[in-house]
Amino acid sequence: MYANLSSTKPKNIIFMVGDGFGPASQTFARVASGKEHLFLDEILVGTSRTYSSDSPVTDSAAGATAFACGLKSYNGAIGVSPDGKPCGTLLEAALKNGMKSGLVSTTLLSDATPAAFSAHALYRSQLTDIAKQQIEGLQRFLINGKKYALDVFLGGGRAYFAGKASKDFASARTDDWDGIDKANEQGYNFCSDKDGMSKVNSLPIMGLFSDYEMKFNIDRITNDPEPTLLEMATKAIGLLSSNNDKGFFLMIEGARIDHAGHNNDISAQYREVIQYNDVAQYVIEWAKKDGQTLVVSTADHETGGVTLAKDVDSISNYYYNISVPLKINKSTYNMAVLTLADVSKGTSLNDAVRNMLVSSGVNEPITDREMSIAVSIPDTITQHGNVTTLMLGFDEVINRRARIGFSTTGHTGVDVNVYSFGPSREVFIGNQQNIDLGNKIATMMGFNLKDITEILNK
Repeated sequence: MYANLSSTKPKNIIFMVGDGFGPASQTFARVASGKEHLFLDEILVGTSRTYSSDSPVTDSAAGATAFACGLKSYNGAIGVSPDGKPCGTLLEAALKNGMKSGLVSTTLLSDATPAAFSAHALYRSQLTDIAKQQIEGLQRFLINGKKYALDVFLGGGRAYFAGKASKDFASARTDDWDGIDKANEQGYNFCSDKDGMSKVNSLPIMGLFSDYEMKFNIDRITNDPEPTLLEMATKAIGLLSSNNDKGFFLMIEGARIDHAGHNNDISAQYREVIQYNDVAQYVIEWAKKDGQTLVVSTADHETGGVTLAKDVDSISNYYYNISVPLKINKSTYNMAVLTLADVSKGTSLNDAVRNMLVSSGVNEPITDREMSIAVSIPDTITQHGNVTTLMLGFDEVINRRARIGFSTTGHTGVDVNVYSFGPSREVFIGNQQNIDLGNKIATMMGFNLKDITEILNK
């Protein structure tokens, strides 16, 4: 099917997913950074068509399933075909071939993107079942008596692994299964913060650093206990590459680019995109020294419909103001949470909103029009009001000043960029289907995904 593939077979595969990472977000990050190029710009090779089997606008589950299984499925599908049957994944094929494997993400490790590579479920909402599969369900593909499957497991979503009886961590489970206990039985080095991760020097490693999503970079504090995506990626590659003659498959997800897009928060998204470029730079520089590693980076879809130059009050201006988002010092979600906490203590909504705008980096004066915008979106807000609606009010004030628009709080159907480096990178040149990325990797690695699928469906 892919006759033009290079005969050079990589030893290692690093597949990077910038969830919700569209071309406009990269453009804004480049312009706002003041640099001529961001790192990913230098390895751009093509674009990917993102639609799923049942919609021209995909969700992350179907998008990741397209990469992992090399087939299009319906929105919500986790490692299953349109008829609901499990499909073999790149990660499972890597395990069957004796390679080491890893998943790194800044969101729940049982959520859509990491889940689609490592589990099979009819719906992405089956988070507790997916978590169980990730610890116990991949063993059928292990060889040489290995007891655990994923060598590296770093990210968020601890609540879906901790048992409901756990005394150490919050749990979202309703059954008696405890994934952390099971992982310990399998020999995992478990850690729950950055300091603990730094002390792990051997495989396997399980790092669950937050109950749910990990922090936006913009909300990080000095000496934050959560590792960054760059720190997790560095740890993963260091451990996976050590004393390894079989190679490894590693998926790295910059998940919070997507969440910032859903929130229409350009300031938070900017920091996530910059971090993702930093991770790509580290990965590529490591791959250059290694000489046997293929790196592919793309997005499952674009989120938010980011527009660089927005009409404000029906006035068109060929301009957008990068200085406004750069001054913001916290996510608009965090702004909303803190504002409502202030209101709960007796501060009026107007005073709390005004104080939050100023303390978060919005220059005074805050006009009456801006105050009206900030509090009119949450027009039914109460003392225990809705965080999302207040967040969108803050967004609108900031985005109007910046002249940056969002067309949706959901996903869009635009093509997304594909970046690649290493052996056979040339096969990713041009415009292609999202499934082509997975299928090309499978072909060059000699992975038989049909064989994996047959094993899953016996």
